[in-house]
Amino acid sequence: MSLFAGVGARLRSLFRGGDAESRMDEEFHFHVDMQTEKYVSRGLSRAEARRRALLDFGGVERHREAMRDAHRPRFLSELAQDARFTARALRHNRAFAVTAVLIVSLGVGATTALFSLANALLFRELPVAAPDELYGVQEVRSGGASIGMEGRRVPYSRYVAYREASEDLFTGLAAHAFQTVSLRTDGAAAPVQAALTSGNYFRVLGLRPSAGRFYAEDDEPSVVLSHRYWQQQFDGDPAVVGRPVHVDGKTYTIAGVAPSGFDGTVVALALGVWVPFRAHMATDSIASDSWVGMFGRVRQGAAIPSAEARLSTIGTRLPPDLEQSTVERTYLARMGGVPDLLRPRIGGFVGMLVAAGFLVLLIGAANIAAMLLARAVARRREVALRLALGAGRGRLVRQLLTESTVLFLLGGIGGIGLAYIVTGFLSRVRLPGVPVAIEAPPDLRVLGFALGIAGLTGLAFGLAPALHAVRLELAGALKGGGGASGDGTGRMRGRSLFVGAQIAFAMLLLITAGLFVRGLQRGLALDPGFRADGVTVGTINLEPHRIGEEEGRVLQEELLRRVRALPGVSAASLARVALLTGDSHSNDVSTIAPDSVRLTSSYNIVDTAYLGMMGIDLVAGRGFGPGDTRGAPPVVIINETLARRLWPGRNPLGMRLRRGQEYEVVGIARDGRYVDLGEERREFMFFSAAQHYAPVMTLHVRTRAADPRLIESIREELRAVQPDVALEFAMPLPRMIGFPLLPLRLAAGLIGAFGVLGLVLAAAGVYGVMSYQVAQRAREFGIRIALGARPADVAGLVLRRGVTLSLGGALAGAALGVAVTRLLSGMLFGLNPLDPVTFGTVGGALAAVAVLASWVPARRALRVDPTVSLRSE
Repeated sequence: MSLFAGVGARLRSLFRGGDAESRMDEEFHFHVDMQTEKYVSRGLSRAEARRRALLDFGGVERHREAMRDAHRPRFLSELAQDARFTARALRHNRAFAVTAVLIVSLGVGATTALFSLANALLFRELPVAAPDELYGVQEVRSGGASIGMEGRRVPYSRYVAYREASEDLFTGLAAHAFQTVSLRTDGAAAPVQAALTSGNYFRVLGLRPSAGRFYAEDDEPSVVLSHRYWQQQFDGDPAVVGRPVHVDGKTYTIAGVAPSGFDGTVVALALGVWVPFRAHMATDSIASDSWVGMFGRVRQGAAIPSAEARLSTIGTRLPPDLEQSTVERTYLARMGGVPDLLRPRIGGFVGMLVAAGFLVLLIGAANIAAMLLARAVARRREVALRLALGAGRGRLVRQLLTESTVLFLLGGIGGIGLAYIVTGFLSRVRLPGVPVAIEAPPDLRVLGFALGIAGLTGLAFGLAPALHAVRLELAGALKGGGGASGDGTGRMRGRSLFVGAQIAFAMLLLITAGLFVRGLQRGLALDPGFRADGVTVGTINLEPHRIGEEEGRVLQEELLRRVRALPGVSAASLARVALLTGDSHSNDVSTIAPDSVRLTSSYNIVDTAYLGMMGIDLVAGRGFGPGDTRGAPPVVIINETLARRLWPGRNPLGMRLRRGQEYEVVGIARDGRYVDLGEERREFMFFSAAQHYAPVMTLHVRTRAADPRLIESIREELRAVQPDVALEFAMPLPRMIGFPLLPLRLAAGLIGAFGVLGLVLAAAGVYGVMSYQVAQRAREFGIRIALGARPADVAGLVLRRGVTLSLGGALAGAALGVAVTRLLSGMLFGLNPLDPVTFGTVGGALAAVAVLASWVPARRALRVDPTVSLRSE
């Protein structure tokens, strides 16, 4: 049976009609006959060709399945046929299918992993009972406020007043504060991230212990271990319940273990222990020193606006705890894993990363759309034949959309697997000295997102190739001609459009990554005003240990003496905070009347060796000396900015400023950066540690050479001085300063990798388009050469086309970059978001890649033989 005889038999069967079973039987045999003729034309015997054709179409089983399809609803039957046809088509084109699935997997995997992180940080509810009923109580103040990971904080005594006055609004109002404590069991004390809480904390959250029980009173001398800490430090031994443990030098009993999966109310902050407030803090310091965040479970039926109005009334009527602080209002914020005040910044950053991953998916999708367009050319005779047999164009479009959607869904499944690998790696990341644990495994919401975005992208980017595929001249296609309505210009234009989109998106990603890299370089190159290299820091917190000032000073001096004697240590000193670590303290200061100037200035408390050890230069006056003791007149060293603000045009040395009491200015320090690298010029003061005792101090140790055992050696010396005190946040100072740059490093690395991947895909797209163009225009090139054109001129046509295509995409990407990168200015340390170096470098790189991707097809055009080209016509 010839090909056209088979087509004639099929047409006759369609007009003859008959029952559904006989029509399906004839259709099955028609397809088997067509496949048989295909194998016979390849030289196989008819028997062998028939056997292979039956195997291709599933033999009798395929026939029976087709019979069953006749009794299904038509849509489901056609959908099943489309799925089977797609499976066979992809099986026979494995290289194309594998390539497409891998490309989609990379895009979906990147997007899904980042969305899983966003889901864990921003959308996942707390693992507590009825989390939608939990609200944080936020008190807005003017003139002085305390803000931390808990949100807006209030003194503990004020929390108690709120709790007693709002019993009709909440079933329970709890308090918590995050703090690093020194925890000791049998060995040395170790720093552990803790939550100091009210006694009703676990009851308000509605939790059940994994082992033991929860404490129920504010002053109960018991602690609760986190499930993670219990597993890591005690191997999950249930016998630890009831054992004693020392927290900040005080003995407690382990009451129980928190449930698995609950690490506190702030996501990624890995708590180790919960401690009751009154049991931990000295009774006389609770009202003034213990600032806490509040949250409560709102009673059912309570209206949030009226509850906020009531709480604002309570807050404004309570006696003020600070003279300079005024309570303006109180509001309720839904409890989530990220504090309400940090949610916009974290959400914006993670959203930017998700958008970058989505751009990679779009680049890959555009690449596959171009591949589908090329595949449509190879299948034009098949499509024409199906149209000739009576298939509707809409039906064929649906079949082709099924193929693209299946490809993308398979890629989505692969992307989910990749996302599991990436998020598993994130869960193992630990920052030295920082209690962070990121748990972001994909959940049902993330899986739905991955499959949904893969399916929608497949439909969106498969539609144009499907529409192009059915736009045919049947006569020409059946004869084996061009097959398109025209000369293929429309299909070529479609492929060029997809490739241009890839280049534009890759350009946007590379510009964004380039700006982050340049911003990171700028941040690292900024002069902080001191020398951080070679310095290791660690915090010593004596405040919870009920150590008095005299004993505390002796302990600090003894520790300094021991550390200075360690091998390799060239200097050691104490300061209240380490600079450029985000920690800061500030006070109002003023000059003395009659020309009084009042402003707020940050400050630090340092010992006599600090300024010299850290390389902080004095432009005038002197540093602190042995005579600046508690009994001597108070002195202060100010920086150049504060000097200009307080005494413009005058010599500030010897002048006096007021900060509670009067201080004499004895030195002027050169301006530097004190809280974060991106800050503008800031007013700053240094006070003498000999005149201002601070129970919390940061040890600074400078060594002549790197010593990997230095931190452990310092811990041993601290253990010898006071075994119940742990060295907290111990690490090299450059690493601590670098923590604020982590988001910039992460963004530069991730988006840079996405941009390079997009650039590779875009280059592949340019190469594919130009190769296709050379193949389509081979006859034209042959005629040009036959008429006297130089081969170099023909190659130039191809190169110009490739460069023009890339230039259009690059210009579109640059325009997107101009519009988008303005949003990044706050992260670039003053770098212009329209930085010409970044835009120029990325544009040059894209131009080079475009030329390289076009050069191979251009060389192919050089080798066109006009004789062969003309003879083929």
